[in-house]
Amino acid sequence: MMNAFVVCMQIVLAVAGGTQDLGKWIGKDIGDVKVPGTARYNGEAMIWIIRGSGIDIFGTADSFQYVHQPFRGDGSIIARVESLGKTDPWAKAGVMIRESLDPGSRFAAIYASVLHGASVQARARTAGAAASDTAGKTKEQETLKPPFWIKLERRGNQFRGFYATDPAGKDWKATVWGPQTVPMGKAVFIGLAVCSHAPGALCETRFSSVTVSATGSEITDAEILTNPKGALAKAYENLEQLGNWRADPEVLKKHGNIIAGSLFTIVRIRELNNEPASAILPDYYRIAEILPEASSTVEALTRIAILDQQKGFEYARKRLDTRPPEERDRFYVGVMKEYIRRPDTSERGVVFESFVEYVAKSSRFTSLEELIADLGPDEHGTTVCQSLIQHGMAQPANAQVAIVALRYMALKMPKAQADNRIPTLLKWAATQFKDTKLSSCAMAALADTYYAEGLYAKTVEAFQPDLFAENQPEPKIVESIEIVLASYRANTLLQATINPERIYAALGEKAGKSNQHVVHLHCQRKIAEMRGLSVEGFEKSALKGVKYCDSGPENEVWFWKGLIAAGEGDLTTATAAYERFLQGDGKSILAAQAYYDIARAKMAIGEDAKVWIAKAKALSPCDAVLQLEQRSGLVAAARG
Repeated sequence: MMNAFVVCMQIVLAVAGGTQDLGKWIGKDIGDVKVPGTARYNGEAMIWIIRGSGIDIFGTADSFQYVHQPFRGDGSIIARVESLGKTDPWAKAGVMIRESLDPGSRFAAIYASVLHGASVQARARTAGAAASDTAGKTKEQETLKPPFWIKLERRGNQFRGFYATDPAGKDWKATVWGPQTVPMGKAVFIGLAVCSHAPGALCETRFSSVTVSATGSEITDAEILTNPKGALAKAYENLEQLGNWRADPEVLKKHGNIIAGSLFTIVRIRELNNEPASAILPDYYRIAEILPEASSTVEALTRIAILDQQKGFEYARKRLDTRPPEERDRFYVGVMKEYIRRPDTSERGVVFESFVEYVAKSSRFTSLEELIADLGPDEHGTTVCQSLIQHGMAQPANAQVAIVALRYMALKMPKAQADNRIPTLLKWAATQFKDTKLSSCAMAALADTYYAEGLYAKTVEAFQPDLFAENQPEPKIVESIEIVLASYRANTLLQATINPERIYAALGEKAGKSNQHVVHLHCQRKIAEMRGLSVEGFEKSALKGVKYCDSGPENEVWFWKGLIAAGEGDLTTATAAYERFLQGDGKSILAAQAYYDIARAKMAIGEDAKVWIAKAKALSPCDAVLQLEQRSGLVAAARG
């Protein structure tokens, strides 16, 4: 337990031998840096000497040297950048708060750079693009040169950078960029970052006066549930150290988050001790009234909405109108997690409907994703998802929420195959809301299960089970295949991993076994088309009166099988397919292509190909045939 409300930790850890064993601090390369970085602390001079490589701390992933320690809650880190190696104009060194040690982690930081002064940068979404204040900086901020001071503060999910140029580091100036919203958990990493911006080179930076300050004792939800006595002691200690905070508006303003968090902890533990709602609610309302902007007030409003039913729910919603989107997400998810466990009543229906409307209007599907992630693929989870879908489909404007809910639930599918509950949910959605976008999405998600299992024909049959019915005309089957595949590719959750060739190959094989030759031929043609295979050159140069094909679909299939094999370089398989084709058609444009590829195969194994070339030339003297004839003549001359 902390003994002081503000704890300042001056870094005074000397490290022997320049190793990365830095006591409480850890030196680590983040991402692909090419050359390992190093860090050491000179205890006599009280200077950190950090050498880091790396491509950049920007884009969607970072690479740099990070000297850090675990940190929790609100606070700040201060450092004086004494010097910075000039490995690149954008070589950078500064202070950072980071959600994780992954290259694509969310972060906020302020750096000194070689030619760009002090810069604040942040990544608000994991693996998302980082943003920078580069375009809006003042001339002073842009032209700063070490040595100067930098500071990064965290207040909830708000991060802000400051700099100072006076020797003592007292005259702080906020950077032009306002506080940046970067959603992070309470447990983060805080420290010093160095990047050479030149892969393979090390940028040496020196920091002095590095100070980490933690504001207050954070109390987590887990602490409240698992160690209520300890959490209660922390809460009272925090409030006691602030003195008569109720009478001092400045203290309320400055330390509102820790006050609200401590008060919420006290009331929440009373609630968990089964005190009646009539005794608990006034204190939750009091937090919302006296500390309306505090982060923990969102949790207080959540409890109000849960305990005071419809009245509390409406009160909380109005209070949240001006709050950041992330806090509104927390409220709605918190309330929903409580109501999904309750019986299906009119009150529960109002909460579900309000949640769906909120998600639809805000287009913030992160809250829906979090809620679905909390559900299991069991009967309860699928029933809740079904209810969300029904509320979403009740209003056309909210239909996208139903679609997203179904998709998120479908992503749980591999874990739920045993009891078949999610496939059952998908089939229900497909039939209950037939001829809607939701139905297409449900069938696509069901088709994904078949595709993942290698049942490629069933992937299409998930949309149309009677596709290969005996009474279906073959042109109608072909039309249905194309409509289904277009819908599937637009709605599948597998996206880029789908290979349509596998589906066409499976459908063609099934059609061939059923003697549906038109369908079989269509599938072979589509595979050839996707591979860029055609007979365009032979067709353009065909002699007058030569038909494109001189046989029916049953025979033409063998030509396309031969062409596909030839395209793969398998001339042996191609020759066998072509010879089967030529038994029924030896006088068409397709026959010319077949003769040509057979000639190539003969030449490849050292046999005479003149007869086959002559047959191809007699039907279509295209450039490919003439060139092959010339090569054949040269080969013959060489042998002679």
